[in-house]
Amino acid sequence: MTKPENLYLLVKILNAYLFFYQQTDNNFVSAQDINDLLSFIRETIDEMEDRTPAEASLKFLENTKEAIKDKGTNQGMSKMADIVI
Repeated sequence: MTKPENLYLLVKILNAYLFFYQQTDNNFVSAQDINDLLSFIRETIDEMEDRTPAEASLKFLENTKEAIKDKGTNQGMSKMADIVI
């Protein structure tokens, strides 16, 4: 897989982690797991020489980050404050 394909897959995994993290009976995903995945995603982006093929994935990631911020501030989900964007 190329870096753009990896990025798309990583953002989909991030969204799955976030889904489980928000569940009240979550014992599967911690904030540290999500922060580690976000760090790995940043490293993947930094290693890309040409980001043009990954534009859709980068937009997907930005939308996910905005949703995290929104849920942490406007929707009162204090758990989301533990996630470092």
